[in-house]
Amino acid sequence: MKRIFLIMSLNNDASTYHFTRHNIGSWWIRYFCYLNNVSLVKDNRFLIYFSKVNFLNTELFLIEPFNYINFSGNILYNFLLCNSIQYCSILIVHDDLDLNVGDIRLKSFSTTSSHNGVNSVISFLKSSDFFRLRIGIGNNFAISKKTYVLSEPSYKEKCDILFSIKCSLFCIDDILNLNFSSFRNNFLFLFNSGGLRV
Repeated sequence: MKRIFLIMSLNNDASTYHFTRHNIGSWWIRYFCYLNNVSLVKDNRFLIYFSKVNFLNTELFLIEPFNYINFSGNILYNFLLCNSIQYCSILIVHDDLDLNVGDIRLKSFSTTSSHNGVNSVISFLKSSDFFRLRIGIGNNFAISKKTYVLSEPSYKEKCDILFSIKCSLFCIDDILNLNFSSFRNNFLFLFNSGGLRV
């Protein structure tokens, strides 16, 4: 049975870009750490913030790069050289222009993506046999994609995105066990009911 043992966010250096749309993968990792009292430690060897935790009786690696998204593949590849983890046990968390603001989808293998960070990972691993958690940021066709993803969401969008992240983390067991239909059903129930907005 497949299971996730490593979660990596795709983001630019948090010191400059943390509140931008492109760093929403980092928001997810940080919220997970907050809810579970986990600390990320800076590791200059791999250019990441890192933690290894025992979560739900499983050893789980958490990685947040502090370089740029286009170098995500190189960062993950170098980390995996020192840590024996199968690609099919990796979850990449990232923003997604093709989903509505706040929508979250658990996605299986895919050889193509509109996300530069995902394509970097595919290029360096020479494989797309990993999983993705796509967090919707919507799109604004009146401006360039680069300008849009490197800008901050509106206050309402931030609230919706953080709420959706919270809902997804209430379904973390479904995510780690790759229960696609269960995750989608449970996530939509929580998101649409608004029951967690407290």
